[in-house]
Formats: sequence, structure tokens, C-alpha cells
Amino acid sequence: MIRPLCLVLACLGALTVGPEDPAAPDKAVRAMLDDFHAAKSEPDADRYFAHIAEDAVFFGTAPDERWSKAQLEELLRGSMESGYGPPSRAFARHVRVAPCGEVAWFDERLERPKLGVLRATGVALKQEGTWRVAQYHLTYPVPNEAIFDVVKLSRPHLKDG
Repeated sequence: MIRPLCLVLACLGALTVGPEDPAAPDKAVRAMLDDFHAAKSEPDADRYFAHIAEDAVFFGTAPDERWSKAQLEELLRGSMESGYGPPSRAFARHVRVAPCGEVAWFDERLERPKLGVLRATGVALKQEGTWRVAQYHLTYPVPNEAIFDVVKLSRPHLKDG
């Protein structure tokens, strides 16, 4: 169980973290994320979903893509068990672990053959000694000089837009 004070301080932004240290506790989070992506790429559905907290939330790239773990599993398990798992290679990642050692924030850049470079941000929680993804948000990074073109193209497809 996560200590309530750790979560309160994290939510208030009262935790301070220093520069990354190769010997820091973020190694376990990095290893979990590496295996999380490997499990999806191979694909190994059981291993992939074991890395996700039961109350996790996943945000996809489209505005209406917000899934619980159960919804994500319903969406992906069949295709993964049929052998489809889009390969993802994380090539840049930053991880910060709260001093309590039970909450971590991460961002990473991923490369997928069909989609190119994506960015993901998220939160991992240590539950019963195991790091699990609690929130994951996948996005397309858009260069500033292209943002108005993207807005123009996407506006007709947005419900509020």
C-alpha cells in the first residue's frame, strides 16, 4: 500500500527530486517499462497486462481515447493473442521516483515503424513490491511551426471543435 503522506506530498508538489543518478531506485521503473513495451511487441498479453495497475487509466492519441485497464484489455487482448503487437522502442526516457519510493513519474519517446516518433508520459505505483503503470498518456509531439496546420486538420474531427 502506498503511504498516504507520500501521495499527499506528491499531489501538492512538495516532493523534490534531484538529478538522475544511475544507481537511483528508478532502475526498477525503467526495467518495468522496458518489459512492458517488450511484452506488447512480442506480443505477450498476460505479461503486458500484469504491468498495469487494476485502476489504471490509459490515454491514446485521439481525443476520446481514455480507457480503464479492463477497457484496454478488451480492446487489445484479442489482437495480441492473435500475434499482433506493434513494436515500440523507447529511445529516450526520464524517470523520477518520489522519496517515499512508491510513486514514479516518467516520460519517454517511442518509435513505432508505422507511426514514427511518439511521446508518452505516465505515473507508476509500487504495489505490493511491484512497479505497475497507473497512468499512461500517448501523444504525437507536434513541432511548433506545424501546430496551426495540425489544428486546422484536426478541428473538424473534434467534438468540441
